[in-house]
Amino acid sequence: RKSLFMSAGIAIAINQVGTNFENLWFGRQFDTNLLAVDLTIPSGENFIYDNISFVNLNLGMRWVFIDQNFNQFSTGLSLNNINSPNISLREEVVSLQSKLTFFFESILELNDDLVQKPGLQLSFQNPSFQIIPSYMLGFNINQEDSTMDIGIASRISNSYSGVIADSIILLLGLSNKGYRIGFSFDFNVSPLSQFTNGNGALEISFDYTLPTN
Repeated sequence: RKSLFMSAGIAIAINQVGTNFENLWFGRQFDTNLLAVDLTIPSGENFIYDNISFVNLNLGMRWVFIDQNFNQFSTGLSLNNINSPNISLREEVVSLQSKLTFFFESILELNDDLVQKPGLQLSFQNPSFQIIPSYMLGFNINQEDSTMDIGIASRISNSYSGVIADSIILLLGLSNKGYRIGFSFDFNVSPLSQFTNGNGALEISFDYTLPTN
């Protein structure tokens, strides 16, 4: 039996950004004679606000198809910053550009205890874009009550010098009866790696699915 599901959601976020200008200095405030920063020299910058608040509107949709062999295919898209909020600390308007994200992923059964999970995510936020292909293997480790996922992904994006591979991402996930905890760590492989020693970000996620009965 084949099944098709569709879901949609909307999110409204209220953001507050504060900036401390006390220790902020600019190049014109550097005294070349003393080789030191002199905060008594005017910065020439005209900041009117030291904190701002703005509202974000976001929308997303997802489709899931399950075939007669219980293979699962899902795709979706989301639109963030629909209202393009103003994020400027000055009088002029600086709008946060809308971001469009598309994703595709599938869960394909290899045998009773092993599945593969290829995926692809595309994000566009003018003038930038980002592509994240991924591949994971899922293992049943306790008669389907517990599963473990391991995988790898890559982040590809555009920069001033062209399209580059930004990082390689290692993925690990553990699931049990509605709970899931995930870990990811990315190794920086872009020119920025010389300043980060190749280390990127460690991310930890936790999900819980509410039972329907």
